[in-house]
Amino acid sequence: MGEHWVKEGVSKEQLTSDWISCGGKPDLSDGVELTYGMTIEEYFRQYKQKVKLLNACMKSQNYKWIND
Repeated sequence: MGEHWVKEGVSKEQLTSDWISCGGKPDLSDGVELTYGMTIEEYFRQYKQKVKLLNACMKSQNYKWIND
């Protein structure tokens, strides 16, 4: 997910650092995992909340979302 965020002049290392500071994982994933006993509804509720927070944080750092 993190690889879709771009900002002119920013290296992959800086993107990764910024992504982690926003709560993402070093592999640029959102970090939400389906765990044993978790319902699909719980997973998607956590996923939506995490994505909302990640998006707000990355936008606040002037990144733009590119979906290619």
